[in-house]
Order: sequence, then C-alpha cells, then structure tokens
Amino acid sequence: MKLGTGITSVHFKNLINQRTQHKIILPAILLVIACSAASLPVRADTLVVSGTVGISNTGIDFLPSGTGVGSFTVAAAGFQTGIFVPLALTDGTIKDLGAAVPVGVPTTLSSFLVFASNPNLRFDLTLLAAGGYPSTNCGTVPAVVGQTCTPSGSALNLVNNPGGTSTLTFAVAGNVVNTLTNEVTPFVGTFTSQFTGPYQGATATIGAGGTVTNTFSATFATTPSAVPEPATMLLLGTGLCGVRAAIRKRKKRS
Repeated sequence: MKLGTGITSVHFKNLINQRTQHKIILPAILLVIACSAASLPVRADTLVVSGTVGISNTGIDFLPSGTGVGSFTVAAAGFQTGIFVPLALTDGTIKDLGAAVPVGVPTTLSSFLVFASNPNLRFDLTLLAAGGYPSTNCGTVPAVVGQTCTPSGSALNLVNNPGGTSTLTFAVAGNVVNTLTNEVTPFVGTFTSQFTGPYQGATATIGAGGTVTNTFSATFATTPSAVPEPATMLLLGTGLCGVRAAIRKRKKRS
C-alpha cells in the first residue's frame, strides 16, 4: 500500500519502530550516566621511602646537603602497593624544598621524585601544605605531652610524645606522571621524622639559624578517579537487558 511520496506501509512501520527505539534508548543512556555518578574510589597505590633531611630557616634540604637534590631509598616490597611494588629497595632522587617553593600556595616543581629503576615514572609537586598547628607553643617550656607547634608561616607540624620524644611532619601533594603511558594520577604524601627530646630543642636550633638534621620516612598515596561500584554495574546491566527485551517485544507486536 502506498502512503504517498513513495513511502510504503512497511517503511512507515520501520520508521515508527526506529523512533520508538530511540525514545527507549535515549533515557537508558541518560540512566547509565546518572548511575555512573554513584561511585567508589579505586584502591590507592602506596609508596614508602626513607632518607635524611636537614630543616632550617631557609627550607627543607634533603641530603646530601647543598646540592639542591637529595637521595632516598624505597622501602621493602611489603610496604609498597600497586604500581610501586617493582620499585622496592631501589634508590631515587628528591628535590629540596627551598625558598622557591612557597608554603600553602599552589606551585609547580617538576620531577620532585625521580626513580633510578624507572625513569618513565616521576612525582611532580604542586603543593607544600602549610602546617596546621598554632605557633603559640613553639617557644614555651616543654611540659605537656601532646603539645603542638607550627612555626609561623612554616610547613612543619611538631608534636611532643610520651617518653620525652617528639615528631615532626610536613605534607605535600602533586601528580604521579608516567611518561610511557601519559597517565597522570594525583598523590598526597606525608614526611615524618622522630626526635629524641621535646620539639622545643629543634625549634630553638632552627630559630637561632641552625639546621636540625635527622632521618625521615615518607608515605605517598595516589588518589585516582572514582569507578562505578559493582552493584551499580549490575543495576546498569539489568536495566539495559530490560531495554533490549522491551525493544524486541515492540518489534514482535509490530
């Protein structure tokens, strides 16, 4: 049967079916997008390194001193996860954090960490975080376990511990760059150094223009983009199967 302008009834039915399918498929696509927003962070890969550092009024100097670049050693395999496992017990270089790296302000320090065993992998620094404690207790007499201190304008966090020891930490953030795959993954990291005696001894030395030198450990964790939860993926699969069944049912009726 002709419907005019050369369109047959069969063509007309096919056209209606196509439009009906589009009306079903488009909402399904929107459902996929909406459900994908219900997500779960993927596992963060962890890197642990150690070395020696000097802290002074002029900045953070990773040893060997005065070269602008220090050295570190990656911890054993049991401390690494994911992409960092092959780096276990290898060495690398780390750039000093001097006056050119502002505290608490976004910055760019390329190749902050570089690995001798994998030159395609590097850490680029984007932030040396400001310390989070008040400066009021930095010069007080050590008296209370749990005393805290951040020298004014500093990245350092100092805490007095039980047993007459103290802890110094500072935090960084940036991106892990794989030049082989062009992958860029954000990271956060914390440097930790333990001292014998209260932190007031360290702040006094730094305040007088000296340098406090000690070993450190640093833990870095990647913070990759989120991926759909397994339950979300099951829901999407079930929904799309239902869409397919609905389309087939409409075809049979037509």
